[in-house]
Amino acid sequence: MSDCNCNKSIIILRQGDDTNFNGNTITIRINTKIDLTGWTAIFQLQDLKINFDDISNKKIDLVITQEQTNNLEAGDFNGWIKLQDKEGRQCTVYTHKFRVLRRMVF
Repeated sequence: MSDCNCNKSIIILRQGDDTNFNGNTITIRINTKIDLTGWTAIFQLQDLKINFDDISNKKIDLVITQEQTNNLEAGDFNGWIKLQDKEGRQCTVYTHKFRVLRRMVF
């Protein structure tokens, strides 16, 4: 259901950074012919879970706040997105490697 040509890339996050700094977001587009009206999505990376209540536009703008990145453990981890249909059934549709770097200390 998803189409990504970035399988070899790694998304870099730094502890204490906000991914929405200067209006930037991580955008995930869902490539499907299914009508996603009423469906939801869940992003998970380590213990961080972010819910998306409306994915009818087949686009997820992922913003991870400064507080959330502070709570991530440094290292390489897989993050994933699960879609949930109107009956509550879930399916993992996207996985990607994230590298969390330690907070910079000045």
